[in-house]
Amino acid sequence: MKAAGSLLGRTRAWLIRSLRPGAGGTGHVVGVLALLGLATYMFLIATFPLSLIAETQGLRQVFAIIGFVLWIGTYIYCTIAILRGNRRKRTIQVLALSGLGWSLLLFGVFGMNWAAPPALSFSIMLLCLSGKARGFATLACFALYIPITANVFHGDDIRRVLEEFALSTLIFYSIPRLVTFARELEDTRAELAGVAVSEQRLRWARDLHDTLGHGLSVVLLKLELVERLSERDPRRAVEELREARSLLRDSIGEMQTVVAGMRDTSLAGEVASARTILTSAGVQTEVKIADLDLNSSTSQALAWIVREGATNVLRHSDSTLCEIRLKAEEGRAVLELASNGPSIMTKRTPSGGHGLRGMRERLADLNGELQASGQTGGGFLLRAQVPLSGSGKPSGIRRMTAAT
Repeated sequence: MKAAGSLLGRTRAWLIRSLRPGAGGTGHVVGVLALLGLATYMFLIATFPLSLIAETQGLRQVFAIIGFVLWIGTYIYCTIAILRGNRRKRTIQVLALSGLGWSLLLFGVFGMNWAAPPALSFSIMLLCLSGKARGFATLACFALYIPITANVFHGDDIRRVLEEFALSTLIFYSIPRLVTFARELEDTRAELAGVAVSEQRLRWARDLHDTLGHGLSVVLLKLELVERLSERDPRRAVEELREARSLLRDSIGEMQTVVAGMRDTSLAGEVASARTILTSAGVQTEVKIADLDLNSSTSQALAWIVREGATNVLRHSDSTLCEIRLKAEEGRAVLELASNGPSIMTKRTPSGGHGLRGMRERLADLNGELQASGQTGGGFLLRAQVPLSGSGKPSGIRRMTAAT
């Protein structure tokens, strides 16, 4: 009972992930293809037993029903394993070959009612095997299927059955392959996003090491010298302590400068960073920035909006396109981040703040406001408005597009 509950729980989690778009799921395409595959299974399960029961009798009927159950069980099990990314496991490969051999045997014994299953099992075999093993299995399948077809069918029916075999193989190979390809793309996108974030952290760590490493090492050496001079030459020890204190103050100042550079990034730098990270994650990014007269506080606030908005697009949506726009409207600087996927802004973000609330608080200090809403036809729009310190008239517009 517990094992059955665990299996149902894993199946439910897999279905939710397959049907749900975004970073927590594999997208709409996977859901559609999964439903298509499920409908195919239902058709097979409903059709073949009826034909077997109607056209066979006695032990042949029992053998046909048992054969069908074993074949469909192997086919469904291998298909689920493929969709879960386990198609290269040895057990799955053996089951795929067994299903192919079993379907060919039943086709040879029962004739035309079993002309289709070998194509489905053959597609599963192509997905599970690779290299020479797949080549040998393909030759063996053709060497058995073509003579059986020639023995069961006659004339133009042979050509028709072989054409249907090729078409069925293509269809039932493509459906699971597209599903796995969509999942692999999603995993690659998440991995690239993680790499981009890791590179940024490494850059910050390198800056801290370069600025603090030397100063702290000198302070440590001077403190060791003080320990040795404390009894022999107290006056010299006091001088060394004063120098160590001065060096320590300088190191603290350098650390504050580095941290301030991390926190108080410029708007242009944050836009460039967002474009790089989003592009590396597979999101086509278009930037259209007007050259406005922004004071330091306004620029930093809008830079935070860009950082938080880009993080949201990256982590909480399945967007493939993002536009970052800055313009002037009625004496106000207007920053817009528009994406073509849904968005969730309520979670704490890694760069600080609590999503929408944190951004609204930053803008409120500047008499600004923030709007977050869905767009007509789908997508999400984040719009920040802040009063301009100067005339607010743009002197030019810079347009950049980044795409993978």
